[in-house]
Amino acid sequence: MILKSLPFQVYHLACLGREKMPREKWYCPWHHCVHCGKPAAAHCMHCPNAYCKMHNNVLKEHGVLGTVCDEHEDDLEDTVQFYGGVVGGVGKIIPNPNLTFEQMMNCEY
Repeated sequence: MILKSLPFQVYHLACLGREKMPREKWYCPWHHCVHCGKPAAAHCMHCPNAYCKMHNNVLKEHGVLGTVCDEHEDDLEDTVQFYGGVVGGVGKIIPNPNLTFEQMMNCEY
């Protein structure tokens, strides 16, 4: 797992498309486009994928799940069912990567 500080986030290596810890400088995928590396303008609420203005056409608004990328097309119903069993449901998902540390710690989102 990779631990990112401020805002505090932890990623499974597999979710980042990696098999081992990076040795080089690593950039949080929520802040850089997964296609070109430019600053992100939008992101998926269900994975660490983010997209610049030119590449954010893969993001769709789902009535229950919010903003989702094309990687979740095949598991939308399973994801809806999963969050149906979580106290607070989709409301417990961090809505964007720009929350302050205090907001994250106090669940003010």
